This record gives sequence, C-alpha cells and structure tokens, in this order.
Amino acid sequence: MTLLLRVLACALLLVPPQLPAADTQSFISEKPYPVANIREPEQHLPVNNVILMIGDGMGIHHLSAAWAANRGRLFIENCPVTGIAKTWCRDKLVDKAKDMEKSTGVVVTCELNDATPAAFCANNEKRSDSYGIIGDYPRSRADFIFGGGSKYFTQRPDGRDIFKEMGALGYKIARSWEEAAALPPGKTLAVVAPGNLPPPGKRGAVLRQATLKALETLSRNPRGFFLMVEGSNIDKAAHHGKLAEMMEEIFDFDRTAGTVLEWAARHPGTLVVITADHNTGAFSLSGGNLEKGEITALFSSGNHDGVAVPVYAFGSGSGAFTGIYENTDIFRKIMAAMKGEENKAVPVKKDS
Repeated sequence: MTLLLRVLACALLLVPPQLPAADTQSFISEKPYPVANIREPEQHLPVNNVILMIGDGMGIHHLSAAWAANRGRLFIENCPVTGIAKTWCRDKLVDKAKDMEKSTGVVVTCELNDATPAAFCANNEKRSDSYGIIGDYPRSRADFIFGGGSKYFTQRPDGRDIFKEMGALGYKIARSWEEAAALPPGKTLAVVAPGNLPPPGKRGAVLRQATLKALETLSRNPRGFFLMVEGSNIDKAAHHGKLAEMMEEIFDFDRTAGTVLEWAARHPGTLVVITADHNTGAFSLSGGNLEKGEITALFSSGNHDGVAVPVYAFGSGSGAFTGIYENTDIFRKIMAAMKGEENKAVPVKKDS
C-alpha cells in the first residue's frame, strides 16, 4: 500500500489539472516535518493493548496529497501491513474491552456527541440527538475521555449536569487541556471546547498530548487497554472544501500516528490499526510540485462517498489486517486479537 500511495501521488503530480483553475485550490507546506523510521516489534506476541486510529473522511487521495505536500514522507508509512476496507459501519468496542477487564479510552477533536465517539461510548437511535448521546456518557464505562462539546453537558433541556454526574462516578473533570495535563492518572473526562476543537494552528499539539496522556493512564492496567483516537476534523474541513485546513488536520493526525507508533514500538504486545471511516468531498489531487511541497486539488462534492479506504497495521497481530474486507471485519479482527485468536481466519461475508 505504501508503494501504491507513492505511485498514485507521483502519477497525479505529473498530470495537469483537467478542470478550470477556478475549480482547483493550491496548498504549499512551508514547514515539512521530519518523519523517523520506526521499527515494528515482534508481530506474534500476544496482543495486550489495541490502539485504533481513525482519520475521519481520510481516504487514499487525501493521504496522497499529504504525502506529496510533506515532501514524500508520512509517519503512517512505517506500518508494514496494509489492507483495504469497504466502507460500511459497525463499531462498539469500548464496552466489550471493559468486559475483558481492560482499560478504555477515547480521544477526539470533535464534539463528544459526534458520530465516531458516540458509536464507542453511547447508545442512541438518532445521531442528531446530541443531548441524549451526551446523557449516555455516565454509562460509557470508558476510563479516559477527551474531546469537545461542553455545551451539551450543562444547561440541558432535562436539567441534568453531566459533569456532576460523572464526577460522582469518580471521574476527574477538566475543562481545558491545561487542566487535563495536570491531572494524575485515573478516570478522566476532559471536555476542552464548547463545540469542536479549533484547527491545529490554534489548538496546537493537543491531539498528540491528549493521546500520550491517555496512554499514560490506560497502560497502568496490567490486563491492557483499548484506545480509539480520531482525527475528527479532517472530515469537517473536507465537507466545506477547505483544502489548507484539511491538510493541516491530516498532518496533525499523521504526527499523532507517529507518536503512537513510537510508543507501540517501545511496548511490545501493542496492536495499532490506522484507517478511515469513509472518504469525504470526492477529493482529487490534480497536480503540484513534490520538491516544493505544493499540491493543487479539488473537491467535487461536499458529501461522503462509498469508496474503499486503506487500513494500516503495526505491531502484535498486525498480519491479520492485510487483504480486502468489509470494515465490519476490522471489528472482528480487533476482537480476535484481544481474545488471542488473531491467527484464526476471519470469515468473509458474501455480497447478497
């Protein structure tokens, strides 16, 4: 998949834009970040920890643009195992990990009532029911929760104060990253923005810092942990056709992935899976200059699409993630890894 990404990006950079200039946008990465080589630990050790990273809306075209703009290197390339997932939907790992007595956590840059964190921590028929979703968080059983959306925790139509409820359950509450960083390891609820977190240029390295804080807390459990980290706002920038903002979000996600891979390399028995839930924006890379870190690109839609997305895996049990499969099989593969069954074949559903 790394070779595919490189060939695709290079080929696209050689093709002149086919749409009028008014329909394209340009972006130049003025300060490319260095990418270290990270050596994968032994794949065949039992899986104790699982880190699932989701670049919301981040398909192969988005990664190709990031690869080109960062002068041909991304941290994600350190993953030796790649696959392709068809983009349907099924998640619910946090409660199942808790049943195995593992610690669990969620770190996102969106509101905590948004689709991905809600899928892991809540149970609601309507994704638009923001107050109802947040009202489920006291029952989530997650040990470390980080994101935005504080406006849904208080001043609610039902009169509940979710911060107080979760404080009574033993959670330490933080309303800013500075407060969260100062907390001792333990059950943590950090809701650091009234809505979604601001773009990387304003929020800084909070995604990486919060992820490391989560790892510090969750790794204290000798039975291991499950952590989901989402670069949520890649999707939101793509929905609105904001190229520069989307690129900065992808870079921030990739740098966070680098931090996670380095942590996993130091902690054998950790499986890292990096993927996307779907593509957003019908995004295409139409040209650019690799040496300058310049790309030209266009968005043909403001919606999601059903194009398959890449899957990258690193560490213990990573070999199970090669191939082409439904994204529901990611769930099954992770569950098998956590149960020590990662070497068993995962049945492939036939399309009806």
